[in-house]
Amino acid sequence: MKFFSKQGKITSKASAVPVFSFTRDTSRKLQRFTDGLSKRIVEGRVFLILELAGYLRDQVARQAPEIKIGDEWFDYAKDLRLGLVEGIEDTDAVCIYHKGINKKLTEEDLKNSVLFIKPKMGSPEWVHTLTVFGPWPGYLVPVKLSSSDATIIARTGRPDELDEFARRILSSRQAIVDELNRLRAPDVDLRPNKNSEGLEVHEDLAWHVLRVEFGYGDQAATSHWRPAIRAMMGRVDFVLAKYLDYIMTGKNEFDLPDDASDMMSRMEAQRLANSGHFMQELAPFVQT
Repeated sequence: MKFFSKQGKITSKASAVPVFSFTRDTSRKLQRFTDGLSKRIVEGRVFLILELAGYLRDQVARQAPEIKIGDEWFDYAKDLRLGLVEGIEDTDAVCIYHKGINKKLTEEDLKNSVLFIKPKMGSPEWVHTLTVFGPWPGYLVPVKLSSSDATIIARTGRPDELDEFARRILSSRQAIVDELNRLRAPDVDLRPNKNSEGLEVHEDLAWHVLRVEFGYGDQAATSHWRPAIRAMMGRVDFVLAKYLDYIMTGKNEFDLPDDASDMMSRMEAQRLANSGHFMQELAPFVQT
């Protein structure tokens, strides 16, 4: 630090005030400090939300029941993953997600499945008609579909729910049949059928989990996300203290999930190769 005692700055009232300035060496040291500080602010913010997200995932896994989908049971919580989400302006976000469950519909599944049909790039025009008039009870889809024609998302519904969807669709039966025939859909038949037997679908796992969480389905209600979220919120101040210490000292005391390092490396590679990768992964399943 330099102090200019002889060449002070002259103010508007003609009084002299001392002038201080950094030496070149001090400026370099300060620059290194502030650069490191800025980096730790950004890095620490990611570490903070990763620790909290990992803690939430662990809490869910400890309390989650198996989920019944059709006639099968799935221990879904053991396969929950963390993903850093990009594309959210001026913030960081972590998503807890599942890679999904794909299955082929059996004849029995048709009785309790509701199908959401989403067009793909290059889908036949008549697929859009199915989208507009859906969702469809599995036993009432009026044409034979394949996974190449559309993305099909399945939910398990109660008999009264399927009956309501069927009632709504059959009330517009003639308009649907006429439109599908106009667009040259193959072998249109809007009656109970087995067109969807063997069809590969994406199970809407989140839907099933919410129904168990709140007790909306046939399976007994088991609250596991809400207590896990409460437990995570009770840990925020504790993890925030680690963040502040990391900013000031660079000491990393975060309790990160086992897959955090691999995930962050993978995220960096994806950022360079294909911006928005994770959002693209979610896109086919977003209801519009």
